[in-house]
Amino acid sequence: MWARQDLLAELKRLGLLRSPELERSFLRVNQETFLPDLLGSLAYADMPLPIRTSPDTPTMPSARCLIAALDLLEATRDQRVLVAGCRGGYSVALLADIVGADHLVAIESDEERRTRTIERLRSAGFGDVRVLPTAPDERFDRILVMDATPPKQLVALLADPGSLIARGRGVHDLAFVKIVRSAGETMQMTFNEAPSGVIAGPRNADEVARVDFGRLFAVEDLLVHAWEGRVTGHYDQHFRDVMDDTFAGGPLGPDAFDPKKDPRKDAARRAFHAAYILQSAGELDRVRLGARMARTNLEASVDRMGAEPGTTAVQINQVNALLASSHRFVHAVMALEAGWLHTAAVPARTAFRTFAADVEKTLDLLAAALRGTRVQMKEFPDLREDHHVLLQSGDQKIERYALVNVEADRIVNSLNTLREQVMEHVHPKTAA
Repeated sequence: MWARQDLLAELKRLGLLRSPELERSFLRVNQETFLPDLLGSLAYADMPLPIRTSPDTPTMPSARCLIAALDLLEATRDQRVLVAGCRGGYSVALLADIVGADHLVAIESDEERRTRTIERLRSAGFGDVRVLPTAPDERFDRILVMDATPPKQLVALLADPGSLIARGRGVHDLAFVKIVRSAGETMQMTFNEAPSGVIAGPRNADEVARVDFGRLFAVEDLLVHAWEGRVTGHYDQHFRDVMDDTFAGGPLGPDAFDPKKDPRKDAARRAFHAAYILQSAGELDRVRLGARMARTNLEASVDRMGAEPGTTAVQINQVNALLASSHRFVHAVMALEAGWLHTAAVPARTAFRTFAADVEKTLDLLAAALRGTRVQMKEFPDLREDHHVLLQSGDQKIERYALVNVEADRIVNSLNTLREQVMEHVHPKTAA
């Protein structure tokens, strides 16, 4: 069983739980009350969790996702708060503990989920919260959107001053949006990472790294899909295949039991599925952290290089150009990865496999050249021709193919430029 104090420490390490009122609420309200008995031991595991034990069940958000939203909401005692979408009721209870149960209204259109939320809130001591099927014609100081309701539909319910927090839509899907009403004007802000607790002063080693909401939502979506049994993209399919292979032939195999008749086995399998995603995400985070540290160290080295006697402006410009090209390459890869999570899975094209292999070969050759190995220009694969072949394959109207085509073009441009820069940098020692 996970301990609440351990999760508290982790949230604070991430720079979350910035409000004393929210921290006290987190310590007072028991998440177990809002979970099925079968899943009570997973409370404080910091992952999305099902609100009932049945296939295709909705989930309540992970602690870090929920607390990040509540930090941005900045609710205080006696403010009137509206929550759109109960998601099990835990978020409603946390806010009710802060502002007062009689100051909070929750909207839940699904009758079964509405009844369940009312019962759980009553059990937790928040029976005065109104849980309604539709929003009342009232004004609220704060609005938290937890479901798919478009935020603009709720802006009219904001008091002046007042603010609304929701997950973004469209291009802002991996961010939080905050809509603020003040003096008759309405303004929208987008948050891609948690606001820093440091207002002024130099950075130091003890400063906590801010939470990247894009990364947060990407992992959150994978976990929600695992619990809900949905496959919407390549990563979902990958993790499902791993689960099928892991449990094949055993009591938790894909055809070994009926989820409706044996919810315990289904819950165990899905919990393992979610845990595996968290473990994989942790490995990726460590790789990303290593890459970020390497980039920071490289940029610091360039700064030091500029201060060395005898270093020319031409040399500094050359190294900065290398950095700029490498950043463009990384941004293209990150855009490809982010889009992959939100496009339907399709078979990988043979042309893409060739392109990916040649990109890897290009990176290997560039690294070898920078380390002093003699590399000739003719050894590099023709990435532009690979991209041309890629464009001729697959239906261009398919969203994922279109995404790959666009980002592959950016990858080709950045790597071809980087190749020219690297070969010029090492010339005449290793250039052909």
